[in-house]
Amino acid sequence: MLVTHGLSLRLFLMRWFQYSVHEFERSYNPKNAAVVVLERDPGGWFELSPVDRLAMGFPSYQEQERFRLMHDYSLLDKSVW
Repeated sequence: MLVTHGLSLRLFLMRWFQYSVHEFERSYNPKNAAVVVLERDPGGWFELSPVDRLAMGFPSYQEQERFRLMHDYSLLDKSVW
């Protein structure tokens, strides 16, 4: 159990789930006295419960910016440089 303030919780989640700064800045603090749940998936990894993830504005694991940028091959196109 972790008892903390909204900003500290968001910073913890940013570090734990490797959210980008942009994703962190778009997220929201949880409501006062809210319980935020981390659930263990079948592979043994933790993930933010879907209800809490949507309430706080964080993307799902597959929708994180780091994966979108990883598959954006237009970044490698030197003809537009």
